[in-house]
Amino acid sequence: MDDARSRFNVRQHAVVARPDHLTLLFRRLLDDQETLGVQPLSASLTVLLMLHEVARSPQGPPNTTAGAALLAGRAYARARFHQPLSASGLATELNCHPDYVGRVFRQTYHCTLTEAIHRRRLQQARLLLLESSAAVDEIARRCGFEDVGYFRRLFKRHEGMSPRTFRQLYARLHVNTG
Repeated sequence: MDDARSRFNVRQHAVVARPDHLTLLFRRLLDDQETLGVQPLSASLTVLLMLHEVARSPQGPPNTTAGAALLAGRAYARARFHQPLSASGLATELNCHPDYVGRVFRQTYHCTLTEAIHRRRLQQARLLLLESSAAVDEIARRCGFEDVGYFRRLFKRHEGMSPRTFRQLYARLHVNTG
């Protein structure tokens, strides 16, 4: 399996597109090593998934006015994820047409602006589920979801489990002490 199809290019320096996924994979690796001992095949597959996350990271936005607007829009969405946000509202803030912003954002980041907002909100929700004892309803509201039912459905779609199950499965925080 050493042919060209089994290889992928991993840059030495990259901004990881989904750092929350990389963190979850790393936590899974630590948990597996702690509970099952070192399992070479399992550990190798998990590390391969981690490398795949780094390899699939986008190069970043183009160095244009649109690229600058996208960076500003992405930063705006990341900073204000807990507030009511919409793609059209963000386009208005950037003084651009919503269709244009949506098209360029999708070409650059390979997802819609709404998907990026949801990812950021879910990233914060995962963090709060692991590091706080707040109720799921409260976490959903803190992360900008007005409809708790929608938050639960979206969380399950992205994580494959409910927020409560996620908390129970990953709540133990592993710290390497030397």
